[in-house]
Parts: sequence; structure tokens; C-alpha cells
Amino acid sequence: VIGGAAGAAPPVLGWAAVTGTVDAHALILFLIIFIWTPPHFWALAIERHREYAEVDIPMLPVTHGLEYTRTQVLLYTVLLFIVSLLPFATGMSGPLYLISAIGLSGWFLIYAIRLKYAPKPGLAMRTFGYSILYLMALFTVLLVDHYVAPFSFGALFNSDLTAVLIFYAIEDRSGFDASFSVSSAGHCGLYFVVRSQCAGRRYGFVKRFPTRGRGLY
Repeated sequence: VIGGAAGAAPPVLGWAAVTGTVDAHALILFLIIFIWTPPHFWALAIERHREYAEVDIPMLPVTHGLEYTRTQVLLYTVLLFIVSLLPFATGMSGPLYLISAIGLSGWFLIYAIRLKYAPKPGLAMRTFGYSILYLMALFTVLLVDHYVAPFSFGALFNSDLTAVLIFYAIEDRSGFDASFSVSSAGHCGLYFVVRSQCAGRRYGFVKRFPTRGRGLY
């Protein structure tokens, strides 16, 4: 379990590399992966416990038995359910993440409960497989919730905008075309660029959206 810290370190390392700091939000990502590691790997260990025993590798199912390992998987999954809600509780994410985290973690918990109280051949391996999809989906939703869900195209004209900068008006052309993209991110807000061609001229402007204290990286 302690060795899981090495596998959970990348979010903290990446955050530090980008921002030069170690923020509490980075530690939350670390904690999610750290707590996820035991039920993820022990599910596989349960499935392969005979092979571990044959080659004398002291995995938990070999040293403490299957029943004890199933109990640990369940307990860590309960803890993971709670920890997965921390991004929302700390303002790092919004409702989309909260709903998704409850659903994803709840389904993981169902797997763990079945593994503990209704074990059957192949269930441990399916639990292991779901654990992989779980972490990928959880972090994907966290990304979508943070960078996409709070900011719709219509929000460009929201009264909460804190700055508008016209940065060029060049190139006479007819027709209309528009693109929308993230330009850069900083501690004071997310910056979006909109470029459009309308009424014979092409206009570009940047609008800055306040992040209301939400983590950016």
C-alpha cells in the first residue's frame, strides 16, 4: 500500500512542474490515486492468488487469506468513494463531476460488496477491469467539468466577464467564420480567444472568465 505513493505521485509532479507550487488540489489527486491503488491491485491478486502462492510472492491473499483481502478491498473502496468527492467539496470541480463521481464510485462499491459477500469465479477480474476504467473516467470527467462544462459559448457575453481586449482587426474578407479555443490559464482566470470574420473584416478579442477560486491545473 505504501508503495502506491510512487504511482500516485505524477499529478503532484506535473502540478509542481507547471505552477512551481504544490497546491492542495494536487494532493487531492494524489490521494484519489493512492486510495484507489489497493482495491485495484488486490482485486487482481485475488484472481491470481494461486499463482502468487506457487512462486512464493507474499501478496495479501497469500499472507492473510482471501476473506481478509476481500474485506480490505471493500473498506478501501468505501474510503475511495468519500475521497473521490473531495474535488467537489473543495471547490475544485462542479456538479457534473459530483454526479459522475457518485455514479462511478457507487458502481465500484457495488463490485466490492459483491466481491465480499457474493464472490464467484471471474468477479475479481471484472472488478479489476472496472477499476481501470473507473480512474480513467473519473479524471476525464474532472477535466471536462473544469474546462468545458462551466463555460459555454454563450457565456462569452456573460456579465461576469472581467476583461475584454480587442487585439486585432485586420484582413478585409466577406462572410462569417468563428472559432473558440482556450488561449491560456492563470490563477486569476481562464482566457478564451474568439476570432470571427463578419461584415468584411476579421475581428479577434480575448475575454477573461473568473474562476471563482477553482483550481486551474
